[in-house]
Amino acid sequence: MFGALLDLPSWASGVSPSRHIPHLPGADVQPWPFVWLTLLAGTVVALGLAGFHGRDVPRP
Repeated sequence: MFGALLDLPSWASGVSPSRHIPHLPGADVQPWPFVWLTLLAGTVVALGLAGFHGRDVPRP
């Protein structure tokens, strides 16, 4: 989002998920970017929940 403003290299701007989904309307929609981003988000959530479960947090 701020890559151009901060004059970051292109690989740093490519980390943003918004770079991998098409800008609608007018762009060809491919399902794979959405699938990969959903799988990545699910993996990160699962790892976070597993890490949180391992903590000693009292249940209400």
